[in-house]
Formats: sequence, structure tokens, C-alpha cells
Amino acid sequence: MDMNDYEEAFGLDGSPSDSEKATPKYEKALEKAHEIRQFEIELYWKRATYFWTFIALSLGGYLTILSSGKICPPDKPNLLLTASSFGVVFSFAWYLVNRASKSWQENWEHHVDLLEDKVTGPLHKTILNDTSKALWPLWGPYPFSTSKINSILSLYVLSIFLYLWINEIKAFYSQLLSKSSDWHGLIVIALTVITLGFLSKTGKKWPITAKVVSAKKRRKTIE
Repeated sequence: MDMNDYEEAFGLDGSPSDSEKATPKYEKALEKAHEIRQFEIELYWKRATYFWTFIALSLGGYLTILSSGKICPPDKPNLLLTASSFGVVFSFAWYLVNRASKSWQENWEHHVDLLEDKVTGPLHKTILNDTSKALWPLWGPYPFSTSKINSILSLYVLSIFLYLWINEIKAFYSQLLSKSSDWHGLIVIALTVITLGFLSKTGKKWPITAKVVSAKKRRKTIE
């Protein structure tokens, strides 16, 4: 799709180079693109807070179980396996949501880039670089990407939980060989693996397939 196809799809008149003045529809489209982009950024951090809560609970629960002297030793492996499984699932989901949120944010940034020339000029896509910016001093400004840092952090947290989870699976396997374990661990492992598979496979948005829907207009009358 080139710029002409883009404008034709949205019913916008002419390309940005055809005239200096944008139509009201053009301005409205740019305004809406800015609004949705900002909304996606707000959702990004709200989702992060949601996952931080569950990840913190999973890690806190794991450490509490590990250090507790009130839990019977035979019950500890199953409980530790359950807590680490929760951590793996939520940290993996957090990683996927980070990438999904960034994808939608960039989608609306691209819309802004295409629409802004006629209205404000290339404001959004013009970056004023300060050549004096450097990693040193450590307290100075530097163009890091907050979303990339968050994604790397989510991978780090996922790696920690995967390490704990694999260790607990090893402990469960040892119990299984000694016939001192029950079905609880097998069920938790199976549910975790299935959930991870569903998240990575069915959680994808693309490709979008056309869906045929029907609508009926509601009418009201006053007698």
C-alpha cells in the first residue's frame, strides 16, 4: 500500500504534497491516531503493573514456602513446583504482552507519521539529536528505549522463573523415581506446558481473517 492507496482507503483527499492545507477529515484522522497511540502507551504501563503484581506474588510465595519450617517436607516440592509454575506462566505472558503492546503502539505511530505532514509538518518523525549525549556521565540523558528495557527485564524475570521451575521439576522427578510423589506435580507440569503453548500459539493477532457479521438497527417509537 502506497500513500495514495492509504488516503483512498480512509477517504482522504490528495497526498501531503498536493496542497499545504489539510482537510478537516485529515486533521481528525491525525487527532484520533494521536489519541489511540497515547491510549496504547497508558495501557502498556497498566498491563505492566498487573503482571508485576502476580509475578511478585509468585516469587514471594516461592521464597516463603522455601524458607518455611511449618510446611511438611513431603509437601514442599509440590508447593514449590506450583509457585514456580505460576511465575513461569505470568512472566512469559508479560513478555508476550510487552511485545504485543509495542507492536500496537508502533502501528499508531506509523499512522501519525503518514498523516502529520499536512497538518503539523513532520513533527513526530523529526528527532533532534544532541551529539553530545553519551553513556558517560551516568546521570546524563541518553536515548534508551523504555519499552526495549522493559522487554529485556521481562526476559530476565522469565529466565529466573524457568531456572526455578526446572529445578523443581528435577526434584519432582527424583521423588517420582522413588515413588514418593503423587499426581499433583504431573498435573501442574502438564497444565503449565499446555498454557505456555496456548499463549504462544493462539495468542497471536495476525493474520487477521475477515469475519462476516450481521447487524440489526434498533428502532424506538413513541406512541
